[in-house]
Amino acid sequence: MYCWAGAALGAQTAQLSFKNLGTEAGLPSSEVYVSYEDHQGYIWFGTDNGLARYNGYDFDIFDSRHGLQDVVVFSIVSGPENTLWVSTYTGRVFYLEGDQFVPYENNDILLDIKRNTPFLVILGVEPSGSLILNVRHEGILRLTRNGTQEWLTDRQQDAMYLVEEIEGRNNGQGLTSINKGNLVFPMPWVRQDSLVIHTGNYNEWSEKHYLKLRKEPRLPYVSYGAKFNTEGPWDLAFVTTRFFYGKLKGEDIFSVPLETNAVNYMMPDNQGGIWLCSSLGSGLLHLAFDPETKQITTMDSLLTEYSISYCMYDRQGGLWISTLDKGVFYNAFPTTVACPMRQKLPNSRALSVALVEDEGVYAGFANGELHYVDFNSMESRKIYPNDPAQEENLFKFYEVFYDKAYGRVHTSKFSFLHPFPQNGSESDLQRYFSPEGGRVKPIKRLSIPWDSTAGELGFSASIEIGTLDRASGRVKDFFSTFDGKDVQGPQYLYVDKGGKNLIGTLHGLYELEESLEIGRPDIDFSGKDERVEVIHQLKNGAYLFGTRGNGIVYFDPAGKERVINIDDGLASNMVRDFIVDEEEVIYVATLNGLSVFRLTPDGEPLDVRSFGQEHGIVSDEIHGLEVAQDVVWLATSEGVMRFSIPPKDTTSYPPIITEITVDGTPTLMDSRIKLRPGTKNIQIDYCAIDFHQEGNIAYRYRIDSEDEWTQTDGVSVIYPQLRPGTYHFEIASKSRDGVWSTPTSFSLIIPQLWYRTLFAQILFALMLISGLVVAVLRYGHNRRKEQTLLIQINNLERSALQAQMNPHFVFNCLNSIQSFILQDQSMEAVSYLGLFANLVRQTLNASAKGTHSLREEIEMLDNYLRLEKLRFKEVFNYGIHQAPDLPLDDYQIPTLLIQPFIENAVIHGMKERESGGRIDVYFSMEGSELEVSIVDNGPGFQKQHGFPRKSMGIEITRRRLEMMPPTPDGRKRMELETLRDFEGKVAGTQIMLMIFTRNLSE
Repeated sequence: MYCWAGAALGAQTAQLSFKNLGTEAGLPSSEVYVSYEDHQGYIWFGTDNGLARYNGYDFDIFDSRHGLQDVVVFSIVSGPENTLWVSTYTGRVFYLEGDQFVPYENNDILLDIKRNTPFLVILGVEPSGSLILNVRHEGILRLTRNGTQEWLTDRQQDAMYLVEEIEGRNNGQGLTSINKGNLVFPMPWVRQDSLVIHTGNYNEWSEKHYLKLRKEPRLPYVSYGAKFNTEGPWDLAFVTTRFFYGKLKGEDIFSVPLETNAVNYMMPDNQGGIWLCSSLGSGLLHLAFDPETKQITTMDSLLTEYSISYCMYDRQGGLWISTLDKGVFYNAFPTTVACPMRQKLPNSRALSVALVEDEGVYAGFANGELHYVDFNSMESRKIYPNDPAQEENLFKFYEVFYDKAYGRVHTSKFSFLHPFPQNGSESDLQRYFSPEGGRVKPIKRLSIPWDSTAGELGFSASIEIGTLDRASGRVKDFFSTFDGKDVQGPQYLYVDKGGKNLIGTLHGLYELEESLEIGRPDIDFSGKDERVEVIHQLKNGAYLFGTRGNGIVYFDPAGKERVINIDDGLASNMVRDFIVDEEEVIYVATLNGLSVFRLTPDGEPLDVRSFGQEHGIVSDEIHGLEVAQDVVWLATSEGVMRFSIPPKDTTSYPPIITEITVDGTPTLMDSRIKLRPGTKNIQIDYCAIDFHQEGNIAYRYRIDSEDEWTQTDGVSVIYPQLRPGTYHFEIASKSRDGVWSTPTSFSLIIPQLWYRTLFAQILFALMLISGLVVAVLRYGHNRRKEQTLLIQINNLERSALQAQMNPHFVFNCLNSIQSFILQDQSMEAVSYLGLFANLVRQTLNASAKGTHSLREEIEMLDNYLRLEKLRFKEVFNYGIHQAPDLPLDDYQIPTLLIQPFIENAVIHGMKERESGGRIDVYFSMEGSELEVSIVDNGPGFQKQHGFPRKSMGIEITRRRLEMMPPTPDGRKRMELETLRDFEGKVAGTQIMLMIFTRNLSE
């Protein structure tokens, strides 16, 4: 329950149109404790079954599958770098990384603290990573990363601490911390008549207030309090059992009687009032205050059947209400409120409204009742019917019109002077009678002629038209010849600037001529046969015709016609009424919402804006309207409401790229994405977070800046076959008022398949040309090359013997060359012979000098391995690797020390393989020692029966190594190891050599 003393009114039920989001919409639970808006605009909800993130389309659920080990979430805050932090029922804290929650490193300490308190939640996260915690009945605690605990409040003092600012919280306010002392669980009962209130930053309490509490019938308790940092008038507020205590900026704390159930949260609104979230089914309360008297002027209650846990405004000004039993409620325009006296108005369609300046508003209903709402008292009074006789002859109030110039209210059946007497009767009503004395049928529409100083109003009924005297309200002229004629149903009578009597009918536009004949006027526009509901002539002489089905037609004296319809942004082509104000702003009531726009001098619509239920209007079916500045009074199928035109939405939020899928696999999102060649299918998912549009958002996108924009209302784009190239994808969203956002963009690179590149095509062409040239030359020179090769073989045999090379190697090389010749493979023979000659020359030079540089050694080994690889028909591959900082020309080593080991790896390690062989040689420096590692993937040295016992070359090399100085670390100069895989099988051989070198640069 709720009440307050000294107020003139009881609680009223305000009309805010809410959208409910519950489990049927995807929320994991209907029990919601807190809501939070992050830096991207997502709304997060903490429930008893996980965390939910809402983007205006659907929910993403985070629970134990995402690392959130405790799914009952009580608090949500933002930490450094916009990281999301949550605290749970157990007291443990988690933070979000990517799409997974990570447990806080000091959760064990939080569990210990929670054992001694009924409630522990996170208030904020400092840049250092320290947590600021609210410990119920204890105070505010800082917990550092290293586990240090620091109390920021006096735990011994009976006091209430209102935190001035906590970074990362919504709504610009902190939370209340009520110390232990005399305030005990479950409610912080106050056992004394005074309370100390500390306010400020939790690092420094800058203000202290000593407050004497007002006497209450029983021990009071403080259910909630807050320090506000918004731009409004409020400084702080808190609620006890029977009173509301508040403080406006620069003034003292005041109190007003207020009885309500426990308050879970409070928040200032945007108009100087306060929202209270009450539990135990009290709903959401809104208090409006008089800043002078410090008294509650109005108290509205909403969602009274639910327990409200939290409320917040989003960045667009929308109001989010969290409940403990019905999920979440949302209103996009909370400043737009239907008539607060609706509960005293009839439960029937409102057909017409008439505004009496700043005094009040008359409303006519389909059930035959006429009411007046006084703006000062907000009391509603029934004007008609007011006695049983009148109730027997009820009719629909199609029209209510207040004539300011004469102070008279005209309705469908009678008129009267404003204000209608408090005890008014039938004698105060001026009924409509024709000049012949017959009753006029209920008037559907009244109109002021173009000459607003004229003394008559035009009217139209079902089969009648005429004029009313504005002063007396009596029928002056009457015409009733529509019955039985081809022209049916007059809807509107309008006298234009030239004195023409234009009639809008069910069958189009007609004119009542001076001869009292009905004919077609000389206004020839395309929609002249459509049903015309309302007519108006602008200052420039142009006409506006409101039609049922063709929107609004503009027709100027020069004959220019312009149809303004849904394609221009009009809410509907079914126009019910429109008003043109003094600035010639046009307000249009349609059967699908309200539209507002201006016209350019040549009749083009400008800034067309349309509003419906998504903007807070209680019904899209609007039958009548009145305008006062930016406030529009609407007669709708759901009653009467006051609608404030919201400012034009010039902010359009850029879409968020939520996922990029390449051939069915999600890829990492970046500003520049390079894909693999041959990519076939690319899907880009996105969404703009604009809750005002409730998922009906228009987008435009393109894949290249030179392309035209493609418009869509979908949230994904698929490119099934993009050709290789560099693309620049852009996606933008449109606000409800037609403003396009800054595009969200990224670059997309799809490389060409290598064999389709220009380089590959040139290479293939050169290879083809070279092949043709070789084929032509080969035949003519083949015999001469054979003779030359045989002579070179004889010379190389002598040189190889002199170099004391392995005769088997020489013999095998010569056989290979001869085999190439016999098989008519001259090119291979030439290549092989060149390599062999180079190796012989290198060996002869090395034998003569005794030492050579490390570079020469590596070149000689490379030649040798290339020859053996050719000879073994590509049975193996090899690699020679040196450390990046190895100075190849500065060190001299003895010749022919390494080659015997490599020869052994080739002959014994590769002889049993048919393919897949591998030999790798590694060079690095350890001080003055050259470390050489030779690795092969052969059968291991246990199976190499000739090695090391029978290899003469290796035996000589071993002795040469032993004659070198000892290594600095005592290692052997030659070590052998059999390599094994993870199953223990032999995987090859590794030989480690330590060779003493001489540095020429020293």
